[in-house]
Amino acid sequence: MCENIGSCGGCCYRDINYKEQLIIKENFVKNLLSDYVDANKIEAIIPSPSELHYRNKMEFSFGDEIKDGILTLGLHKKKSFYSILSAENCELVTDDVNRVVSLCVNFFRERKISYFHKKKHCGFLRHLVIRKSFSFNNLLINLVTTYNDENNFINTGIDNESEKTLLDDFKDILLSNDINIAGIIRTKNNSLSDAVKCDGIDVLYGDINIYEEMFELRFKISPFSFFQTNTNCAKKLYEKVMEYVSIENNDSIVYDLYSGTGTITQIVSKVAKYVYGCEIISEAVDMANENILFNKIENVKFFSRDVKDLVRDVNSGNIEIKKPDFIILDPPREGVMDKALEDIIRFDVKNIVYVSCKLKSFIDDFEILKSYGYKIVKACPVDMFPYTNNVETVILMEKGM
Repeated sequence: MCENIGSCGGCCYRDINYKEQLIIKENFVKNLLSDYVDANKIEAIIPSPSELHYRNKMEFSFGDEIKDGILTLGLHKKKSFYSILSAENCELVTDDVNRVVSLCVNFFRERKISYFHKKKHCGFLRHLVIRKSFSFNNLLINLVTTYNDENNFINTGIDNESEKTLLDDFKDILLSNDINIAGIIRTKNNSLSDAVKCDGIDVLYGDINIYEEMFELRFKISPFSFFQTNTNCAKKLYEKVMEYVSIENNDSIVYDLYSGTGTITQIVSKVAKYVYGCEIISEAVDMANENILFNKIENVKFFSRDVKDLVRDVNSGNIEIKKPDFIILDPPREGVMDKALEDIIRFDVKNIVYVSCKLKSFIDDFEILKSYGYKIVKACPVDMFPYTNNVETVILMEKGM
């Protein structure tokens, strides 16, 4: 059993067996959708292929568990902004990730390097973000720190020469262990917020990206681009999306809105005539464009724009691209903006597939869709996040004729 059960904000179902978790999540989806679709139209939950050790990305924070205690590296204590619980044995990640966490915290403890104090605005260490490629079994290690900047009032506690030596030694200690490392980077971040932000990147070793493969496609993943956290279960999720994409023939035009790095866009391109992806984060679109070049996909185009602006311009004729025959929506947790949704509805497509990471937000969107004649045909929960209370849901909607 995890040593942090009841205290850590990461897992809330760690003391519940996995079969029971699946029942809880399936019933949660059925209860929330009960006013909109018959229970027999909600398919059995798809379990994660791995209950534990499934995460391909983990963001750890530097801090202390008790005030002025020893340096810790881990996850926030439940309902606490400051206390950090050690996560050197986290069971959501693989053993090599835990080894890096242990090496990292011991390295900085020995050298008495301070974490960044949010109130005092001083200190060096902020986060350790580790990405893992399950296809190639290697890691991208991202150390996030403050940095010396004459225009900023943050005191790192380390001069530039000492910082260079420290980072070189940090790189060397990681490489001296038997860990398959694709790249080691240092991200500069002097933001006063607790979020991982990037003011610049120093490459300490290797590549700045990692790669995953699925559906005979390769996906390049940068330090800050989105990729589904559970790689092996993502394949199950995308298989269900493809099953629900009921394209009648390969002359269909598909819109993948909120396309991220274009994973769904590229997979769907195999069965559609043309697919347009739209994503507001330009870095994600840059990565998506690199991936379609590598995968030699010619029937995809990405727009680095806000979804509401793109669909409005298409409807008004300001952009000369064909309107969609089918739409895929994979919005952020807050769902689709009302104004964007109204313009999406104007496309008058028969079917929409909605990938929801927060079902309550989907319901808010569906209340609008329902008023325009859309109904839920079927839905399927997918357990992308075992031992947490989160569940992904794929929903097929159809507009009544």
